[in-house]
Amino acid sequence: MKSKKKPQIMKIFINSDKIPNLKFDKDSQILTISNLKKFDNPKLNQIKTEIIYERASGKDKVLHSQYFDRNSFDFNFDDGLKNRYNMVFACDTNTKTIGQKKLSIGCLCILGFSETEYSLIPIRAIAFSSEESDDVNPERVTWEYFLKYINNDKYKESKICLFVDSELNKLNEINLGQNAVFKNYFLPKNITLNYASSDTGKEYIGNRLLSCADNASKELLNFLIENSFEFPNFKNSIIMFVKNIKTRSHEFVTVPVNN
Repeated sequence: MKSKKKPQIMKIFINSDKIPNLKFDKDSQILTISNLKKFDNPKLNQIKTEIIYERASGKDKVLHSQYFDRNSFDFNFDDGLKNRYNMVFACDTNTKTIGQKKLSIGCLCILGFSETEYSLIPIRAIAFSSEESDDVNPERVTWEYFLKYINNDKYKESKICLFVDSELNKLNEINLGQNAVFKNYFLPKNITLNYASSDTGKEYIGNRLLSCADNASKELLNFLIENSFEFPNFKNSIIMFVKNIKTRSHEFVTVPVNN
């Protein structure tokens, strides 16, 4: 018997020093928000949404979280990505512990879109290892490298979205520049981290993009372990230009990361 789909709840978070006025037009599906102060930090002027479902444990499961400008809030989350950002990415890291080492692969996927369809494309991977004593979150190692990669000189003026599936409770602080991405590296102002789950919520393109990165990193991690690849320490990570992950023909070249 097919399990019944759990009802979803949407939460909307608004930064305001006053009670905002909300008006929803059911016919046009437009939510108008007024009586808001404009903050000096542009990211405080964003609206954050969370799509959740309630669990018996009392701890909500967050499927998807996305930020919007106040004047471009869109209940169609996929269209909201196209309307707000110049580029949309997702990255995910998979890790296996072998002996005393944690072996990790992070994969970056880009969202290609036209008026009628989306494309989910793995474009780059990073391979590294760490020890328990290093006390690092492999996800954040991956984030730092890919953020530097996508925010190169050519795209520093672009609005960029990066979907991740880790550190949900810290994303607000990272987006506001109150918490570093990794060590002393802070999020560039033109990039926003959004949250997506890789195992559910596939009706949202951000979740499908995150799942693409998750699947690609899992497959490449298993392939490299099976072929006795030597994973360097995260301080000397290896970048992989990955081709044909889905066809299992794993063509790639490696170059050292310049930390």
